[in-house]
Amino acid sequence: MAPCLAQFNYSEVFPEFTVEKEFISVEDGLAAREVYCVAQDQNGFIWFGTKFGLNRYDGNNFKLFTTKNGLFSNTVSNLFVDNDNHIIIQYGLQWSPTVSIGKTDVLDPETFKVTSLNGISKTSKSDKKNSWIYNYISKNEILRIKQLSPKHWYEGTLNLGLSSCLYNMPGNNAQLAIVDKEGLYYIKGNITVKLLNKTDLFEEDNGRINYFFQDALDNIWICTPQGVYKIKFKRNYFHTFFTRLQQKKDPLPQARGIYVEINKNGIKTVYANLMSSIFSFSENLKHYNLTPTWGILAINNNIFSCGYNFYEFEKESLKF
Repeated sequence: MAPCLAQFNYSEVFPEFTVEKEFISVEDGLAAREVYCVAQDQNGFIWFGTKFGLNRYDGNNFKLFTTKNGLFSNTVSNLFVDNDNHIIIQYGLQWSPTVSIGKTDVLDPETFKVTSLNGISKTSKSDKKNSWIYNYISKNEILRIKQLSPKHWYEGTLNLGLSSCLYNMPGNNAQLAIVDKEGLYYIKGNITVKLLNKTDLFEEDNGRINYFFQDALDNIWICTPQGVYKIKFKRNYFHTFFTRLQQKKDPLPQARGIYVEINKNGIKTVYANLMSSIFSFSENLKHYNLTPTWGILAINNNIFSCGYNFYEFEKESLKF
């Protein structure tokens, strides 16, 4: 029997990573669609700065803090969490949130008491793990992710056009890349993962990203003008072959025998006999329509299958 061939994209059928994403916005409890910053406290809560106040998120519900709770302003442009678990809040101008108004508050996440920066003890400010935060705040600037042109320094494998852009993640040595016509990628070391398709980005905002942050559980939080993406990716250590999503020939793809052949060039071909036929995969998926087969065997690189009949695979003609 000669094989039937089916073409498909290997990277789509066997992706190196599985990406889970969730989009969160005002419908879910955020104070505003425009989210400027994100941080995580030592209790695991996620904090968001928006144009209408400060949100604390526990994974299900939001708690809102505004000027009614003691904040100096509702335009929360930057957040830090110091080594003493203080939530350090910087404020921006209402219509230019990346411009500091020169005011900084400190929120206690246990009591929710808000005090000015002057209320922080000298001990906390001089702590080595805190000093960079307070040194930065003293500059009266808002910490932003840096947007860079890939033309100047990107050396990875992505095909970045002139209108693509890279964002540096503060303190993480990771980048996000918006690639022309493709979507959003996470880059760190030798890891490159596509997080979002182009349709997930907001064209009316030119795909703008305000901030992004990777928390203690490796969730990536991406702040946009329309809400927040929560994204988690994990490496796939197993690949599936010959499922009903990959082939329509065998409705009961029970693998009753498997053989993997490696040729002199190191190219692998996977053979399996399913309920009623044999499949192979290397660069293409191939189907061999045989009578019911119950096993597959390789002897000296010769492949055999048996059922009601006994078959030998002819490599030159690529058929059983």
